[in-house]
Amino acid sequence: MKFEPRLVWLVALPAEARPLCQLFGLAPSRHPSPFPTFFSASGRELLVVSGLGRNLGAAAAMHAYHELGGGAHIAWLNVGIAGHASHPIGSAWMVNQIIEYSSGARYYPQSVIRHPFQSNNLTTVDVPQETMVDTSLYDMEASSFFQIASRLSSSELVSVVKIVSDHGVDKSSFPSRKQVGRWIENHGASLRQLADSMLVLSGEEAQRIEPVELDLDGINLHFTVAQQHQLKTICRRWNALGLPGSPLGTVNTYSTASDALTGLRRLVDNEVIDWTQNE
Repeated sequence: MKFEPRLVWLVALPAEARPLCQLFGLAPSRHPSPFPTFFSASGRELLVVSGLGRNLGAAAAMHAYHELGGGAHIAWLNVGIAGHASHPIGSAWMVNQIIEYSSGARYYPQSVIRHPFQSNNLTTVDVPQETMVDTSLYDMEASSFFQIASRLSSSELVSVVKIVSDHGVDKSSFPSRKQVGRWIENHGASLRQLADSMLVLSGEEAQRIEPVELDLDGINLHFTVAQQHQLKTICRRWNALGLPGSPLGTVNTYSTASDALTGLRRLVDNEVIDWTQNE
């Protein structure tokens, strides 16, 4: 089985989905669905419209996960509007902390890729905020989205970007669909840059966790079933470290299967990772 890069876009409102679908060529799913769902031509990207609220956000995330066939390599991106006391209307922010107002729970997205957005914390509430006196952004779905997505994939694969829509909600200040569309279009290039980086990260994770098929033809040693599982683990680590060739290429230099496992473990354990090579 070959794992391919995958990205879920989750939005709460059709007004948020429309510009993203137009910008990135996402088309409606041909199958009945509990949530409006859109796919890219390649099938690597899925956008789902959850509706407002934490429960719908969580349910839509699970729907998207099953639509893509599952896998811990899926990347997740929640894009949507949010309130803030003073940030410029239409400005976009990468969320670095999520506070769930009703429970006090805190979540910490850990972006490991470069992106063009400034960072801000976010509070997820159950009703729109009429007044905002602190430095937080305010939305209605990010906490449940992040909680579910970070259980299905690592937190490094989960990002939240919010666009400021108001400085406190009342009937006269709530934005129109056209306004929301323009704000998202204005950040289209930056969102595409972020999405592409997340797809790369998804591909790297897919390569790391992809099931290993052992080809023992030409191997003179006998590996028990338990030892084959150990050898697969070594192969995964070998691939994740980016080591050249295959560990199976040196197996016949050992006297026994046990010696081979010990020697190969020593090779991967002693490998020093240069964390600065991509900086």
